[in-house]
Amino acid sequence: MADTTPSPPPPPASATFDPPPFTPEVQKWRSTLDTQVKAYKVDILELKKELNSELNQLRIEFKELNTNLQVQQNSLTSGRRNLIKDDPQRAQEFANPIVKGSMHKAAAAAEEASSSDTENQA
Repeated sequence: MADTTPSPPPPPASATFDPPPFTPEVQKWRSTLDTQVKAYKVDILELKKELNSELNQLRIEFKELNTNLQVQQNSLTSGRRNLIKDDPQRAQEFANPIVKGSMHKAAAAAEEASSSDTENQA
């Protein structure tokens, strides 16, 4: 024979499980953790502000450096153009890209030019 006893009804939806109250040790531990989390959040916000400030400063310095490099490059380019205009024979040296050994050749040519200038002045 089958068991015909009905199953108990489900608990009402309004019934909730209330956990037992925390012990004083757990409450103290939780309070300590909450305090530490708040302190860490404040520290993190301060560090974030400092990092953003440093990042902005680095961006400003990078822009200044970039501007200075562009000014120097423009100055060197104009000086190179003037040199090419003054000495067409050297124009070929500047037209070729720098290859191994050409730095020594350029240095020797510059030294030779300065020594000939010195001789011409004497």
